[in-house]
Amino acid sequence: MHNWTIEQRITKELRERIVAGELEPGIRVRYRDLAEQFGVSVTPVRAALRELAHEGLIDARPNAANYVSPLSLDEIEQLYLARMGFESWLARLGAPRLSSKALGVMEKRLQRFQRAAEERDTDCLLNFAWKMRVVCYEAADRPSLLHKAAELYDRSRRYTHRTLMVASRYKRSAAVAKAFYGACLEHDGDLAAKTIRRALEVTFQDLLGMIDPAENGQLAS
Repeated sequence: MHNWTIEQRITKELRERIVAGELEPGIRVRYRDLAEQFGVSVTPVRAALRELAHEGLIDARPNAANYVSPLSLDEIEQLYLARMGFESWLARLGAPRLSSKALGVMEKRLQRFQRAAEERDTDCLLNFAWKMRVVCYEAADRPSLLHKAAELYDRSRRYTHRTLMVASRYKRSAAVAKAFYGACLEHDGDLAAKTIRRALEVTFQDLLGMIDPAENGQLAS
């Protein structure tokens, strides 16, 4: 069991609220209001919001006001173009190196992912999408690249969450996960890389289609 500090617990819960859209883009978040909600002093709330600002989820203004960061074209481009590079490279290196034991772990996580897709459990699906892929990525033995890829994945969760408002996306996600596992099972690094890159490109295009030109490059509500 993870022994969360107060700051970590608040950071985790706020992150989940932002990703799920419970705290909407552009809404102001106030230290005292959050401290009252969590039953704590303002100090751990400040620390949590600083961490979320570092992750790009909170827009901290010079006048000390804090807002949930908008969903923007600029951030979509930064996140998904970077992920295409990092994740496809890790897949290319990792797939040929996967052991039988690692593939067994991947298969179990794929099954959990598939159940989440069938149940349309978005949070579980996003968690196991990464947990399955990371088995391959870890085999690449590039810890610095993996750390960066994980950071980008976490930052992009609220965008991916938005695409899953379309029911057909669950079925498509399950097909991609199965194809990626198949490439890993064959130890085919090129195919694993192409599968991940193509999946990210499709999500990227989905998000571009949600951009509202009238809203200065932000996602339509």
